[in-house]
Amino acid sequence: MNLIEKHPFDSFIPDNATKLIIGSFPGMDQVANRQNQEEWYYTTKNNLFWTILSEVFQTEVNTRKQKEKLLSEQKIAITDILTKVRRTEKSNLDKYLTDMEFNKSIASIIENNKIDKLFFTSKFVEKHFIREYPQFKFGICLPSPSQAANRSISKTMDYKIYKQLNPDGNTLKYRVDCYKKLLS
Repeated sequence: MNLIEKHPFDSFIPDNATKLIIGSFPGMDQVANRQNQEEWYYTTKNNLFWTILSEVFQTEVNTRKQKEKLLSEQKIAITDILTKVRRTEKSNLDKYLTDMEFNKSIASIIENNKIDKLFFTSKFVEKHFIREYPQFKFGICLPSPSQAANRSISKTMDYKIYKQLNPDGNTLKYRVDCYKKLLS
């Protein structure tokens, strides 16, 4: 702990990308297991990103190849806002990231592709993106795919309205509905 961690993955930018999803930084397991080709964006056990996309697009995404195929078919690029960090705690939570180095390639990804929809996986990412890239005025914060966000999601007014309309709903179904509306 307290070592500088370097991002283990390149940005994934399909040739036809029109949407860009920006996360924060991979989990500790993904950084430690960088040689494992299946360890990739959003593969920590408490991250629901691929479960959500699987539901949204009604397809299996168990392997990295399946994930890349889905992203390419849906014209979705993914990257993270940070390239180097230090963790103050043994945790994947963004609030414990410090000594952050920002991803300098994000502007060129947006400018050199036909990106017309920009999404953030957390308020943490949105806040840093707005500060680092003020020239881009379009972007939407998705409900966090992290299970650690379940409590905060359940307290939002949007979720409370969703529950009134969908009594059998839960935070996963809520995320799926939100992602479906925004990514489709």
